[in-house]
Amino acid sequence: MTAIDARWFADKATAASWSHALLVQPGLEDAEAAADAEDWATCLLACLLTAERLAFCELVLDGRAASPREAELLLALGTAPTPVTDGLRDLQRLRAEAAPDIDRATAEAALACLATADEHVRDRIPIDVLPMRTPEGFYPSLRVAATLEQLRKSVGLGPFQWDWWTNLS
Repeated sequence: MTAIDARWFADKATAASWSHALLVQPGLEDAEAAADAEDWATCLLACLLTAERLAFCELVLDGRAASPREAELLLALGTAPTPVTDGLRDLQRLRAEAAPDIDRATAEAALACLATADEHVRDRIPIDVLPMRTPEGFYPSLRVAATLEQLRKSVGLGPFQWDWWTNLS
């Protein structure tokens, strides 16, 4: 059995799971939609922006980020490589090499980089990240909020900053 620190879970894992739901999931959907529409340039851009958000999630899990602003994000990424930082650098390289003629092969390579980075982050978040959007417009992850608030309180943390997190997307 794996032990998880309840305070880390209530603080860092909760923040990472919400940032994944609010920032990453829409980007994954946008990248797939652009690929389906054969809009290769938009697909690559959506992959790059979503990988930046995955890097933010990873930094949150490590306790090293409080903001997804690009300057802080890029400074924090200067440490040991991970599948997320490698993917982000690969996406930047793909974009630089392919511009302005981005084709299907480049977009498919970008989607593969993004999938690897997303899998890495999802594997680090110790709870399933529920979808924020569904075709029915139902938001199942919002039910988790009350339980997470109870956990935060039980380990001595204050309320989650919902306003800040919902304004990120």
